[in-house]
Amino acid sequence: MPRLILTNEFIVTHPRNRSSKRIFIAVEGFQTEKKYLKALGDEIKTNIEIIVINRQLQHSGLSAPEYVHQTILQKKESTEYRAGDEFWIIIDKDSWITDEVIRKCEEDNICIITNNPCFEIWILFHYLNRNQTNTICGFENCQSVKDEIKVHDDHFSNSRPVIHRTFRGLSTAVWISKKLDISPRNDYPNNPGSRMYKLINILLND
Repeated sequence: MPRLILTNEFIVTHPRNRSSKRIFIAVEGFQTEKKYLKALGDEIKTNIEIIVINRQLQHSGLSAPEYVHQTILQKKESTEYRAGDEFWIIIDKDSWITDEVIRKCEEDNICIITNNPCFEIWILFHYLNRNQTNTICGFENCQSVKDEIKVHDDHFSNSRPVIHRTFRGLSTAVWISKKLDISPRNDYPNNPGSRMYKLINILLND
């Protein structure tokens, strides 16, 4: 089994209460998810401390969801547990999600956010309006999602995935993603779909 090295981590929200609930998150992508979460931490007020885990794969051999699971599991096992701590992963349907990874997360009490086909679909939802829910179609792959985002924001790129004005559409993104998630008990949402709304609801309602 390839060994994962946790290079470092960064905190994206800074609640005043040092005994606040903590959510540790391991993400699949190297840029988009982390930059989004950093920007989100600047935009919202929450009593929850979000810590995003950076990871580096030392050897090849694991699919993306598998090494994300290994990353968060390693962090969970090495963290001094505090009451209320939660451990999450964010993974994409387009990158070989397997039943085995889903089951391992359930066994290890790790929360899963799945996106279909990829995380960028969640960003796209920020640019849409609620009237488009019934007309939005599935996307063939992640590149087609990125192309659609560029229709709304020609400055979009993976290295610059979001600017602060995008968060004006945060509540709409939550509404759309919940509306499209017609089978929430399934392992992943239909295409297009994202379960990022679960994390946002926790952050805004805690």
